[in-house]
Amino acid sequence: MRVLLIEDEFLVATAVEAVLFSLGHEVVGSAATVDAALAALDRGPSPDAAILDLNLRGQPSLAVAQELARRHIPFVFASGYERDEAVGKQFPAAQWLRKPYTDKQINATLSGLRTGEDRHPREGGDRPYGASKPHGFPPSP
Repeated sequence: MRVLLIEDEFLVATAVEAVLFSLGHEVVGSAATVDAALAALDRGPSPDAAILDLNLRGQPSLAVAQELARRHIPFVFASGYERDEAVGKQFPAAQWLRKPYTDKQINATLSGLRTGEDRHPREGGDRPYGASKPHGFPPSP
């Protein structure tokens, strides 16, 4: 699956890119701001799915979500915040990946995007990503 990764925390983005690669996915673009994400969509190649941080450097990423929805590209919101009802109503097909999340949750969520199901596990997994503290990152090999 070709995945566009939109994440403003460099260490989280780097770790998630490595996990996506290890799971057999291709990262077709990475962006840390709303403008960069919209430019990545215009530049191509077109992704099959996107992982979208809800808050990019203090700016809501809803414009990116709207563009993904307009292009019929399935996406998952990644956030340290609880699921937002207003955002959920605006984007009912979007899934929610709660930070910190694990490689197992990433894999299950992307599988769910393929089938249109919400299949990501709520707990478990062994490698958390998206934690705001250094202990949330995988150890170096």
